[in-house]
Amino acid sequence: MRIKVIQRIVPSYRQVFFNKLHAVYGKNFEVYTSFNIGKGPLMEGSEDKYPWLYEIGNVIEIPGACWQTGVFKLKINKGDIIVIEGSIRIISNFILILRSWLAGAKLVWWGHYWSASSQKFKASIRHQLMKNLPNILFYTDKEIERFAEDHSRINNIFSLNNGVDIETIIKCRNNYFIENQQRDIDILFLGRIAPKANIPLLLKAMLNERCLSFNLTLMGAQDEKELSYANKEIDYYDLKDRVTVAMGSSSEEDIAIYTNRSKVFCYPGQVGLSLIHAMSYGLPSIVHDNWREQMPEFCAFENNKTGISFKNNDSESLADAINFIFNNNDLLSMSKSSIKIVESKYTLNLMKDRFINMIDSIK
Repeated sequence: MRIKVIQRIVPSYRQVFFNKLHAVYGKNFEVYTSFNIGKGPLMEGSEDKYPWLYEIGNVIEIPGACWQTGVFKLKINKGDIIVIEGSIRIISNFILILRSWLAGAKLVWWGHYWSASSQKFKASIRHQLMKNLPNILFYTDKEIERFAEDHSRINNIFSLNNGVDIETIIKCRNNYFIENQQRDIDILFLGRIAPKANIPLLLKAMLNERCLSFNLTLMGAQDEKELSYANKEIDYYDLKDRVTVAMGSSSEEDIAIYTNRSKVFCYPGQVGLSLIHAMSYGLPSIVHDNWREQMPEFCAFENNKTGISFKNNDSESLADAINFIFNNNDLLSMSKSSIKIVESKYTLNLMKDRFINMIDSIK
């Protein structure tokens, strides 16, 4: 039996997770991806650094969809477990589904049930397909609940509870004391400076009279384009004296420089793994309240326990939430609750164990 994971890209935050699975399964665990997109540190010297990583072929973009070349050449044998990226946009996935069925391999569809980017029509097609697939792997337990409620199916549905490398974070994390003068960043945004983040909403809230005493750091620009966009928005709102932007990094030590200096985390748009990451450092969170406009990881958030929510796309409500959380005596309690939730549900070790349990259940 070989486990073969096929994805368009392998982001850097998956590295440790796949390393852990390779340590369990050895040469029987393989990840196939396309090197023509998502090039970066993960791909450099991959043969030596990541013995589980293989190139399957280029991704070819076509209107509204894409094709991953190499799916016909991938060896699929009886008893293999084929884990594919759960997107109906990837037309080549349907070839992998057919080939897996013909070969007698076990297929796993790994994807979202619902996310901020879901469109109702496309999601309905995806859900109809998923209902008839043998095994489904979601990102969170909450997606299992919603899928079961909507489609009356409970068998062979698994979840990972998408998490973080908590061992490394613990080594980098400082204790949370808001009185600590080293926490000179009031509000930290952590993530890509992308449209889904809705940065202008947060900047507009910073102009509210209730938020004039707070400063903000935007940490996560991936390139000069994102850096330039953030600076232009800061200039537009005339907030250069209170808002700074920093380049992103995949290094936990670099990220910790900012998280350890921050009092609260705020993501004004469609939050995903950034929320889990911030919570793992004990940062109380400010996020909007509409789960349909959030990524699956939003389920880790608990209003008034790990942070404060605001009305989606409402700068007045966001300003209220910022003002409220800084006048709240429960910040330390929110910090402790955030760490407890992450360490009990959203770590890479727990993801590894859940993946192994899934494999044991279907092989």
